Amino acid sequence: MGYYKDTVKGVGWIGSLRILTRIISFARTAVIARILSPEQFGLFGIASLALILIEILTETGINVFLVQEKEKIEKYISTAWIVSIVRGLLIFLTLLILAPAIGNFYSSPNAVILLLIVSLVPLIRGFINPAVAIFQKELQFNKEFYYRSSIFFVESVVAVVLVLKTNAPEGLVWGLVAGAFYEVVISFIIIRPVPRFSFNIILMKNIISRGKWVTISGIFSYLFHNGDNIVIGKMKGVGALGIYDMAYRISMLPITEVADVVAKVTFPIYVKIAHDKKRLQNAFLKSLAVVSALCLPIGVVFILFPREIILILLGNKWLEAAQVLQILAVFGVVRAISGVSSSVFFAVQKQEYTTVITL
Repeated sequence: MGYYKDTVKGVGWIGSLRILTRIISFARTAVIARILSPEQFGLFGIASLALILIEILTETGINVFLVQEKEKIEKYISTAWIVSIVRGLLIFLTLLILAPAIGNFYSSPNAVILLLIVSLVPLIRGFINPAVAIFQKELQFNKEFYYRSSIFFVESVVAVVLVLKTNAPEGLVWGLVAGAFYEVVISFIIIRPVPRFSFNIILMKNIISRGKWVTISGIFSYLFHNGDNIVIGKMKGVGALGIYDMAYRISMLPITEVADVVAKVTFPIYVKIAHDKKRLQNAFLKSLAVVSALCLPIGVVFILFPREIILILLGNKWLEAAQVLQILAVFGVVRAISGVSSSVFFAVQKQEYTTVITL
């Protein structure tokens, strides 16, 4: 059975999702960047860095496991849900406890309130129905499109409205909270099966055993993507962090808009053809060629016209980010192309390879 049509359809749906969310994101950024200062964005950056780090340190690899699993995944859903809830609670408590210390580390007491608010996000997300992995496992990318786009829309609308009303970065964090709450609700309304409060220790060990490499890889990936942000925030202050983080986000477009789309679509397809090494190799080389062809022109535009891009997207007060964007554009392209291999290794259950590569 061929999966070429499934791949094309998947790229179409996920690509459409990326285009839609990027349009909304550009509109949101264009509005908010003209209201908040780089220092205020830096405060939000501190909260994001802390949240992402603790989420990665406690990552269980549940979604990867459910997509990899050859059997029906219904028997894993309830146990995976309980594991996810416990993880969310642990992250919530950790952020509550560490918020003052993190604010002190960055010499920014104003970041503490954002950290306290953002701690609600993992607590709420812990209750999301794990069966959402079925969309990817069964190549139901059309359902993934409607599901993800509606979540992003709710998050963006809440964030923009609250920032306009308060002129404060707390609005961005409350947008994350609103998006997480909406995702929990909709995951139980439209996705089946629905998990129950039941737990199987053997299934839990199976999930965590296979997911440990995802966790370790995530830690290295976090340091790879955010170690510079931590150093800049500590040494140069929240204003410099805001400038750098914004340029970094834009430079990530080749990854988030091209490489991630291809990886998300190809991962479940690679799982289905993993037994045929020749076929898997050919599919990977085609994916690599597509990503390279799409990412290189994006990088060239960023390198040649960084000032114009910053002016259009963010406005005059962000012009310091132009030179940073020009340099980071090279990183974005290289990382996008080199990251194509991860979905292959996940498909053949060789997560440890991805860990080594990321390190």
